[in-house]
Amino acid sequence: MCKILGLLIFLPLLSISQKKQITLEDIYKKETFRGEIVRADFGMKEPDSTVKAADLLIDGKSIGEPDDLIISAKYPNTAIIRKGIEPIYRRSSKADVYVYDIAGKKLIHLAEGKILHPTLSPDGTKIAYVKDNNLYVKDLANKNVTAVTSDGKWNHIINGNADWVYEEEFSFSQAFQWSPNSEYIAYYKFDETDVKEYNMILYDNQYNKDYRYKYPKAGDSNSVVNIHVYQLATGKDVKAKYEQGDIYIPRIKWTEADNKLVVFWMNRLQNHLKLLLTDPATGASATLYDEKNKYYVDITDDWIFLKDGKNYLFTSEMNGYNQLYVYSFDGKKKVQ
Repeated sequence: MCKILGLLIFLPLLSISQKKQITLEDIYKKETFRGEIVRADFGMKEPDSTVKAADLLIDGKSIGEPDDLIISAKYPNTAIIRKGIEPIYRRSSKADVYVYDIAGKKLIHLAEGKILHPTLSPDGTKIAYVKDNNLYVKDLANKNVTAVTSDGKWNHIINGNADWVYEEEFSFSQAFQWSPNSEYIAYYKFDETDVKEYNMILYDNQYNKDYRYKYPKAGDSNSVVNIHVYQLATGKDVKAKYEQGDIYIPRIKWTEADNKLVVFWMNRLQNHLKLLLTDPATGASATLYDEKNKYYVDITDDWIFLKDGKNYLFTSEMNGYNQLYVYSFDGKKKVQ
């Protein structure tokens, strides 16, 4: 699903005479001018019809007004609906999630309890999500659920969702990605067992609540991070091979042409970045790009792997200025 989301407001058609005055009752009591809010990507075309709350039924009972409704241009007939959104940290939240077939007017409750990061596969047939630190995939046709992981445990193992450090420092929360052909899911596994625990008091009720989570301070141990690739057809799980130690994996991205995974490897000083082209079937990797700086290498999302399977482009400050580069997969700089 598109990462960039916009906000479209659809107002119902109103047959109100120009001479009729608008009253406070129209606005606040009758809600005559109440609009329907749909969250969508910028490439979305105007839909033929809006999603009505009255259509959102489970066993004949309405789920009520959604808190969030997401429609993508790539899946114009599928809406992801979230209710009871509960913020976690700066960029993360969990909610009760439903998938709505707009054309067939069918509603599916994705899972019992609140979940994170509901994400459709590129072919639109499956949806992945995170619950209780584990990653799951649900087939939208037969409703079967596959547990990609089972070792998730609070304050120990996190699958498919970023730990506090990665969410805060690298600006992402969802820690898994579908391959372009929908055959694989690449995901992060954070082992924060040895990370020191921090606690704070939550004043959200009559009785205070002690909240404890893993919070490494400067110089302390971070989570041990591994990247795994899960093949849906076989259930095979492969761990990407790269140098461990005091490192970060600030990004992963799939190539468009051959469904290879690119693992972004960085030392803790953040002045050495390597891109590792990884085979999803074996986990073997080769260095695609290597950049060092005396001070710092910035991490951005400005990396595009072209569909020709031969070239990629990115921005870098390697020469002191932020410029656009085109490199070939054999490591040669083609354009600056």
